[in-house]
Amino acid sequence: MEEWQYLWVDNPALRDFQDNWPIGLILEDDNNIVGYIANIPVAYEYNNIKFIAAAASSWVVDVNDRNHTIPSIARCFHQKMVDFLIITSADYESGKLCRLFRCKKVPIPSLSIPLF
Repeated sequence: MEEWQYLWVDNPALRDFQDNWPIGLILEDDNNIVGYIANIPVAYEYNNIKFIAAAASSWVVDVNDRNHTIPSIARCFHQKMVDFLIITSADYESGKLCRLFRCKKVPIPSLSIPLF
C-alpha cells in the first residue's frame, strides 16, 4: 500500500497534473479487461530543464487479444503531456513493438543483467 501511495498520491511528478494523469491504459474486449500497461510519472532535470517522463511498466496482454495491442500501446507513445516515454518491462516479444515505434535501447552491455 505504501508503494501505491507514493506513486499515485505523494509522487512529486504529479503536482502539475492534479487528476489528469492516467495511471494506466487498459485493453478491453466486450466484457473483460484483457490487457494493461502502467503509466507512472517520473520527473527529471537536466541542465536546469525539467522533463516529465511516463514510465510504462507491467505490460500484459492476453495471448488471444494481442492482435489489438498496437492501437492500445500507441496511446502510450502519443501522450501529449510527457517529454519522453520509458518502457520498463520490455522483453523479446514486446521489444518487437518497441522497434516498430522506433524506441531506442538503453546503452548497456546486456539488458538481461541487472545493474542494481
